[in-house]
Amino acid sequence: MQKVKSNEKKRVALLFDMNRMAKELASARKKLMQLQSSNGGFMWFKGMRDDRYITQHIVAGIGHLQHLNITNAKEDKEMKSMLKNAINYLDNSIREDYERLIRNKQDLSKRQINNFQIHYFYARSFFTDVKVSSQKPKSIRLLLRTNAKVLVRQ
Repeated sequence: MQKVKSNEKKRVALLFDMNRMAKELASARKKLMQLQSSNGGFMWFKGMRDDRYITQHIVAGIGHLQHLNITNAKEDKEMKSMLKNAINYLDNSIREDYERLIRNKQDLSKRQINNFQIHYFYARSFFTDVKVSSQKPKSIRLLLRTNAKVLVRQ
């Protein structure tokens, strides 16, 4: 009898814990949505401008949560929209990096990738199902391909 009551208490505690987690997840999502600017980037604090680093960090974090089956942005319309905008923002940032290299006539046979770009590819790897918009894939592929060759040689 004592063992049955103990198991019931554990199940009730787990239920409350799951409810608490769901509420906290909803609260965190709401806060994130408030920190996303109209161009898809996230700001550190309300009133600041968007920031590439924190946007990549958030996208990678959500990717981790999905990978661990803690959340599923594909089933949550608000989260899906928020992620799509953030990924588009990051795709634009990487395209701008590539265009800057070309404009400055950088030697692409040398390492031209920085930590932001490596982190971008890592964060983006969680969302291979999200298509890169038609104007960006070439620059992203070229940046990745040229730097992969250089990194392998090092």
